[in-house]
Amino acid sequence: MGAGKIKPKVFPNRRDQYPELLHWLERNTGESPQALHVYLEATSPYHEPLAYWLHEQGVRVYVLNPAQVRFHAQGMGVRNKTDRKDSMMLARYGIERTRAVVAGTPRGAGAQAAFGAVTAAHHNADVRAQYQRLLRRGKAKVAAIGAAMSKLLHIAFGVLKSQQPYQPRCSTG
Repeated sequence: MGAGKIKPKVFPNRRDQYPELLHWLERNTGESPQALHVYLEATSPYHEPLAYWLHEQGVRVYVLNPAQVRFHAQGMGVRNKTDRKDSMMLARYGIERTRAVVAGTPRGAGAQAAFGAVTAAHHNADVRAQYQRLLRRGKAKVAAIGAAMSKLLHIAFGVLKSQQPYQPRCSTG
């Protein structure tokens, strides 16, 4: 399979199936995990275990907003919703977004920032408090992750500006 070619296959979202998925990807692309790009829809917590597992294997993982993918599909005239069509649209949208990276921005920087935000939402007390507060208010997880990305940028800017180590404001317990 050459670059940009799409070959969909549906796998059960179970941890015991993850190695089979990775093997299928390697076999059908001829690429190592480090050369693979996998696009997942943000589906509440359901995408997270697979995204983390693939990332641990060295795969570049992109978590996409399902509403944006759906609007993209509608714009291409796709009206019926099936797993096969969804996977095709997800891949096409992901490839197009990856190719449309703003000049000067490293490839995958947005996905890496989102991954950092997901990690921080689980492991950084300040980001976790904000993330949970937004979810309690009924915000979508994608919006809460976007806010977490922004908070991480503010934290990083504060550390750079002050030249002082980060000091959490919330307790870490």
